[in-house]
Amino acid sequence: MSIDWGQFDEVGSTELVISHAIECGAKDVHIVTSQKGADIFFVCDDTIEYFCSVPESTREQLFQYARLLATIDPYRSLPQCGYCNYRDNGAEFNLTIELSAASNGVNLCISICPL
Repeated sequence: MSIDWGQFDEVGSTELVISHAIECGAKDVHIVTSQKGADIFFVCDDTIEYFCSVPESTREQLFQYARLLATIDPYRSLPQCGYCNYRDNGAEFNLTIELSAASNGVNLCISICPL
């Protein structure tokens, strides 16, 4: 998928990813740090599907807003986990947001559970 990430702020980029994941029926979103930014994968029906790659600036926006959503303290060491309720097109979801250290930086997992 080709997306012009420069047109989105941290809220817009995160909501775009989560909204696409919900639309695809994904139960998890994995954002894996890479040298140029991050690769985003959805877990749908126990299959990992590549969604897209994002530049470093967008990766930082995604991580920053995910921390805010789940009230994760950016000054505490990893791993960290938080929760929040999320609304998308009138439907409500519970998100579990996990940040973990990896050899290539920090990775992010968002688990999506319909309410």
